Amino acid sequence: MADGETGGKGGDGGDGGESPRCCVDLCPQINEHTYVGAGGGGAGGGGGSGGAIWIDAGGSLQIVGTISANGGNFGAGGQGGMGDTASYQEPAFICGTAGGLFTTMTIAPAANGGNGGAGGGGRVKIFYDDCAWNNFSGVVRVDSGGLVATNGSTFWEIKPT
Repeated sequence: MADGETGGKGGDGGDGGESPRCCVDLCPQINEHTYVGAGGGGAGGGGGSGGAIWIDAGGSLQIVGTISANGGNFGAGGQGGMGDTASYQEPAFICGTAGGLFTTMTIAPAANGGNGGAGGGGRVKIFYDDCAWNNFSGVVRVDSGGLVATNGSTFWEIKPT
């Protein structure tokens, strides 16, 4: 087997939020805070490509198992950070509002990271003697790790006697 590995997951983004109030007074207004936006998720890592396998049979060749040089799958993107909502109501009659001013600030959540790329399939070359007893009941796999990557190739050649 010479299969590529699956790419690693991207890192998750940090959450949005707010600091404590910067001022100490009787009117806790929303603009007395510092706000931090949520961080986006990191992209996933790319899958490894399949390796190469070379088989050169000088005599009889018997392949009954599976020979694989598949590409690795993509790594998933990281989760975007969560947003936040801050709501404040000023005390009635203290800050000049009869009913108490109500204010809301919303920090949007961040986007998730994209998936990484898939690894391409590898290559298998098999050379065999046409005069010897040969059994090809096995399976040769050179699949890519995903829809966008390309499959590998298999090459069979009869050796001259």
